[in-house]
Amino acid sequence: MKTRILNWFNLPHRLMWLWLSIGFFGLFLLSPVKSKPYGDGDFHIEAKALVSFVSGNAPFDIVSVSKAPGPVLFYAIPYYLAGDHSSDDQKLLFARIWMCLLIALMHYLIYGAFVKDCGTVTANVFMVFTFIIPLHIYYSMGIWAEPMAYLALLLIIFGFLKKDGDRFPFFFYLGLLLLVLTRPNSILTIPFLLILSLVFKRKLKTMNHRKFRIGLIFVGFAVLLVGTIVKQLPNSRVTIYQDDYFSYVQHIGRFQYRNETWDWRFWDSKTRAGSQDFLDYKVSSDSLLNVVNNKGVSFSEAFGYWVWQDIFDHPFMTLKQFFIRVASGHVLQVSSVSYDKEYFGVSGKVIFWTFHLIMNLLNISILCFAVLLFIKGDINELYLLLLGIIVSILLFHGFVYMEQRYIFPIRVLYLFFGSVYIGRILDSYVNKTKI
Repeated sequence: MKTRILNWFNLPHRLMWLWLSIGFFGLFLLSPVKSKPYGDGDFHIEAKALVSFVSGNAPFDIVSVSKAPGPVLFYAIPYYLAGDHSSDDQKLLFARIWMCLLIALMHYLIYGAFVKDCGTVTANVFMVFTFIIPLHIYYSMGIWAEPMAYLALLLIIFGFLKKDGDRFPFFFYLGLLLLVLTRPNSILTIPFLLILSLVFKRKLKTMNHRKFRIGLIFVGFAVLLVGTIVKQLPNSRVTIYQDDYFSYVQHIGRFQYRNETWDWRFWDSKTRAGSQDFLDYKVSSDSLLNVVNNKGVSFSEAFGYWVWQDIFDHPFMTLKQFFIRVASGHVLQVSSVSYDKEYFGVSGKVIFWTFHLIMNLLNISILCFAVLLFIKGDINELYLLLLGIIVSILLFHGFVYMEQRYIFPIRVLYLFFGSVYIGRILDSYVNKTKI
């Protein structure tokens, strides 16, 4: 007799999660809980410009990519369907529908792959974990890189689950490519996975190492090709180039948790009011900008030299910052909501901190389940490759600069590992009960 675990609507599990995914989008769409509608603004502006050019309503000179190219192309598709002359609100609605359909489709596909590879129980646990804290839907309410990065990780896991014997399918490499094009800070994943395939060659017995490396090399070349194409664009609105921007972010990172170790507030002048680390950063930044403006030194040279000198001068502080960044990145916090008001006679502060306590208990519990999977030791050796993606992204942000949304994509891998661990426990319990 076929089991119907968590099947409240008497539907096949796969369809149930498909409709729940769409339903959650509807709830967020109608609720006041949403991220900033147009994100940081860059992807929205550049996607609109690209659509205007493609539609023949603007010259090529307006096409620009100031950050990652992936989201610009990604959101240009629903914007084009909405029409070049449509309002921003109409474009945003089309983008939300676009995200809803793609994520629901990937949930449908990945559930089927989970069932075949890990069993129905684990597949259902993964979907439950996905919706316990539906950050993927929260970010999908705005024009951010995070939704596309979420889809990229789903593709990676889908390709991982659909592996044919010793080979990974096209989906694994496509997901990796989309991840890097969406989040350039994940570029370390490619060389890191190459190194892992060499270091753990004997342990990764069920993998065709040669084909795996060829796939990674193709992804690397594809990233270089896209990067070359982006450099050929007019980029008339780019105010700071990528090498300068990297030095700028590194400089901010040198002051993040520098002296105020436990001040984990968002890094901006409004949220960090009264922060000594932020004031020190402003003083240092102004001083370096004077060097750039008055001595003819390039931005990246002035800021880059200072950063590396500071790292060598403060090695132990750098290590402290690394571990604090990694820890802070795993703590979910809403930094843009005020809790001064009362709601139904209850202090906003009480509601705010109760919500954060529950959310982080759930989040940390899933993380602990993922860690326990590796501590127990009974794992598929190929899980080391997925673990490598996590480590490479944490290494980058641990040493450079951390915001919790920057490591949001790897949370999908925590859900994967955590669901495998809980799925095994539930399976063993069910088998014992049958006996």
